[in-house]
Amino acid sequence: MGAASISNVRLPRRLLPAALAAALHIAAASVVLFVPLGQSGTGDTSPEIAIHLPPAAATRQVLSAARPHLVRPPVVRDVPAPRIEVEAAASTAITTPSPAPSADRTAIRAQGRRDYGGKLWTLIAARKPAGIHLDGEATVLFAVDGNGALIELQLARSSGNARLDTLALDTVRSAAPFPAPPPELESADLRFTIPFAFR
Repeated sequence: MGAASISNVRLPRRLLPAALAAALHIAAASVVLFVPLGQSGTGDTSPEIAIHLPPAAATRQVLSAARPHLVRPPVVRDVPAPRIEVEAAASTAITTPSPAPSADRTAIRAQGRRDYGGKLWTLIAARKPAGIHLDGEATVLFAVDGNGALIELQLARSSGNARLDTLALDTVRSAAPFPAPPPELESADLRFTIPFAFR
């Protein structure tokens, strides 16, 4: 139908606004989508449809922007627990001081000294000369070693009588050597003083 035919068509008034709107939409679509490309050699004047596509790079950029960003979860690696090396402390020699002599040991030494001193006095008294009566009293100091040998002899206190003092020293000297002392006695335990009197 030509343009003359369309102009001769009369529409009811209530349909005119809708028809005008449809005509405007069709005209706008023809301008955008239908672009005449000219007549070809065959005389074909039908319009060709030309769709303008955005460049590929722009397409990729749009798709990339539209694609949600995927957040990769952090990679958790097994971290070995730290090694705690405990170096063994070098052993230190602990020197324990010798314990102080106990009361039992002290008592044993004291008793041993009394017993050994009594034995020595018995041996010395057996050497005293009989039948001598002298006034005064002398004190003799003497010491023995671990074998009972006499190692020291002196007059600790004089009687005031030279003869009495000499008899006291000679009596101790004549009783030596003495029996060996008991093993629990020390050197300090082997010194003795004996009073001498001749009555």
